[in-house]
Amino acid sequence: MHLTKDRMSWKQLASTAPKTMQINTQFWPVATQSELKNYGSTRYFLEDVDLETAVLTKLRGRSTIELKSSSSSELLIELNDAPDGGADCEFLLKFGN
Repeated sequence: MHLTKDRMSWKQLASTAPKTMQINTQFWPVATQSELKNYGSTRYFLEDVDLETAVLTKLRGRSTIELKSSSSSELLIELNDAPDGGADCEFLLKFGN
């Protein structure tokens, strides 16, 4: 998952992409829409978010969830659901101090 201040995108590397992801209170149909814009009704970040301060906490799931990189302009999160198959996972991104 690649996040910037203006969009979020999903790149499936193996197996099958999730059908849907929930970002805050909105549902993102990842299987049919590989990009979600941070605008209007799909806003997920405030404009002044400091991406470099991102801290990821895995809340539940069998997947490996890792913040691979963060900079002032982007975040890269890797989700690895192994073994293959559908399984829910949940993580929290916090920004700031």
